[in-house]
Amino acid sequence: ASRLHEEIVDFMKYIAPTPQEHEMRLLVVKQLEDVAKHLWYGAELSVFGSYDTQLYLPSSDIDVVITAPHLTALNRSRLVDELFNLSNALKRRGIATDVRVVHKARVPIIKIVDVTTRYPVDISLNITNGIHSARMVKRFSEQLPAMKPIMLLIKQFLTQRSMNEVFTGGLSSYSLMIMTVSFLQMHPLLQTGRIKAEENLGVLLMEFLELYGTHFSYEKVGIRVTRNGSYYRKVDLGRVRPDLPDVPSLEDPNDSDNDVGAGSYNMRRVRQAFYGAFEKLKLALMQ
Repeated sequence: ASRLHEEIVDFMKYIAPTPQEHEMRLLVVKQLEDVAKHLWYGAELSVFGSYDTQLYLPSSDIDVVITAPHLTALNRSRLVDELFNLSNALKRRGIATDVRVVHKARVPIIKIVDVTTRYPVDISLNITNGIHSARMVKRFSEQLPAMKPIMLLIKQFLTQRSMNEVFTGGLSSYSLMIMTVSFLQMHPLLQTGRIKAEENLGVLLMEFLELYGTHFSYEKVGIRVTRNGSYYRKVDLGRVRPDLPDVPSLEDPNDSDNDVGAGSYNMRRVRQAFYGAFEKLKLALMQ
């Protein structure tokens, strides 16, 4: 496992954004902010998600939210109308391609690709809980040093298999964060201080894949990461899904009524991928 640990360390160095890449992402954000300010009086643009938390891959989306005084009083239908207005403005400005308004999602967004950098961007309006979530993710990252490498490695693994988007039934970055934090919180050797997480990344990766690929009871058990982490019985919170028993129940640490995993209807495929990766790594380490 020490060889695997070193490979994970090398992977983290390899995917670390260069100063130039970071500047290019800042440029994308600045262009979007200019369009928003031209379209709506008092518009403000905030970055959240993996870009803000520094948990992003080179291919990761940039998540932004635009707030403006007049948007606060609008219902969902009117907000969707404003998303279409913004999408048309982006097309006219010529800074975005593949512009698509996903208006039927739980949180309506615009998905675009920046013309110059080819970075994908997700834009929402007046939804500020993502900003609060980013602050919380940063706190977890500071408390749990193994969170970032384990999460980014699994995120890359899922991205390569097109299992990293909720609208296709996969695991979102936020869902993956909750699962990673829970794994580290509930790990007995970490909690008793018998091993140091940052020195045992190979072992922890194997155990993450084994837990969520083999042992975890998605049908009966949900995950909570507040108050140092715990599990709960899905039946107690009415979150059992007989039609989709593998769907994970992941309580949003910012809103206990929100089940973040509810949309991951393809979790069986994700689970099988975790199991397959665990078995392949186990064989490789035995050689």
